[in-house]
Amino acid sequence: MERVFSRPYAPVKISEEGEEEPDPYEHISRQLQPPASKYFFDIVRLQIFQDTLWVKTSNEKDDGQKWQIDVFDLDGKYIDCFWLEFPKKGLTHSSRFAISNDGFISVTEENQDTGLINLVKYKLSDK
Repeated sequence: MERVFSRPYAPVKISEEGEEEPDPYEHISRQLQPPASKYFFDIVRLQIFQDTLWVKTSNEKDDGQKWQIDVFDLDGKYIDCFWLEFPKKGLTHSSRFAISNDGFISVTEENQDTGLINLVKYKLSDK
């Protein structure tokens, strides 16, 4: 292992959505499956941007319109965090994204009304 990066981070708890259909084979499937996770993975995506490492965390706000991004230097030292905010247009953004060195982020957006998916490109600003 060459480098380790970390910072204190409160895990995001998985909420229970409601009752599921009863599973007639539950007694068998429980034996074959690991126990359900109580928390989301802290790190959702890693991306190098210029001379930094961006970490998309599991923290989101406003129905996924704002993502918490932790920023580390390439030696693994924590620099800062910020909220990456997308326009509010009734869209769901995929956690799979790519950032170009010239400051653009490409991400897929799903229209919550129609289910259509588009690949979009946003310019990152310094706000």
